[in-house]
Amino acid sequence: MDYKNQEFEGRKFENTDFTEKDLTGARFIDCRFISCNFSNILINEVSFQDVKFSGCKLLGLDFSKCNKIILAFEFEECVIESCIFSDMDIKATRFIGCQINHCVFSEVNLSNADFAGSNLRGTSFERADLTGASFRGAKDYDIDPNRNKLKKTKFSFPEVVALLNCYDIEIE
Repeated sequence: MDYKNQEFEGRKFENTDFTEKDLTGARFIDCRFISCNFSNILINEVSFQDVKFSGCKLLGLDFSKCNKIILAFEFEECVIESCIFSDMDIKATRFIGCQINHCVFSEVNLSNADFAGSNLRGTSFERADLTGASFRGAKDYDIDPNRNKLKKTKFSFPEVVALLNCYDIEIE
């Protein structure tokens, strides 16, 4: 199927393999992706409006190339690996129970985002606005409080101790 410059509204995609597809200019409005594979696809100027990814694999995607004017999505129980989220306003985005490995969140507004129960191994946050974001039950995150905006950000113990990693101190 050709997805380039196509519009999809209210569609459910289940077990669809989008690997290496070109989705350039596509518009997905109120769509659901369930157990789909998004490995190494082109998403230049793609619009994701009220889109939910459930149990999907997203590998090597540069979300910063999406249409930033119309961008609203959420992720549940997804594997999100080696993806880039930079220069974006994705406040209140939900990343629930996801494996977010080796991703980059740079100069991104994640205020009120929810990372509950997610594993963020190798993921970096640089100049991210994490005001009101929730990392409850999340683990393996490495967030430098000096390089990100943390205000009313929610963390769980004992993982919150990871916020001290940037200080080169020893805790016993």
